[in-house]
Amino acid sequence: MSQTTQDHNLALSTNSLDKATSDFRQVSFFKARRLKLVLLLGATVLALSVGVRAKRPTIMKKDGHLSPIMAIVYFPNNTWRKYMIVDVPGGGPYYYKGKREGATEVKLWLDSMASITDTNDQDALITLKNGSQYRLGWGCDHLQAMNADESVEDINLKKVSAVKFLYTPRRDHAGYAMFDDWRYSPYTGEELPEE
Repeated sequence: MSQTTQDHNLALSTNSLDKATSDFRQVSFFKARRLKLVLLLGATVLALSVGVRAKRPTIMKKDGHLSPIMAIVYFPNNTWRKYMIVDVPGGGPYYYKGKREGATEVKLWLDSMASITDTNDQDALITLKNGSQYRLGWGCDHLQAMNADESVEDINLKKVSAVKFLYTPRRDHAGYAMFDDWRYSPYTGEELPEE
């Protein structure tokens, strides 16, 4: 083989090696980005599947009204669950928002509500503890509710049979809201009085 042919083959080999190295770096870069994306997505899915943990709910007072409030949610399959209602998206921890005919917004104190019944895609029947009733369109059709395991659920009011609002939960010495069946405060460790 002549020297020129050997030089040419060496140049081709060097160019091929440079190209292969460059391709490897690009592939490695994209694989690393893809791996990061897959890991991030996996962590997000895991966090969502475990359930969102609520911040420690405290008994709060505003204009003489208390929050959070205990409630029983009745589902169409004839089951029910007891929750602590900690927030209403758009209304905060104190208010429920609805709409009267003509799109007039109405705010109702959660602790003054007795129930939400006769729900459908457009509206629901709201009964207050004083007996007044209003058919209101959905100003907000979700409640954020805490379970006794401290996970939070988003309850779609259009998909429930009824919600019965009960009372303000008892509290520990630090003011944290307690579920009825808790014998000890998970936040302070104190033994709770039986009620």
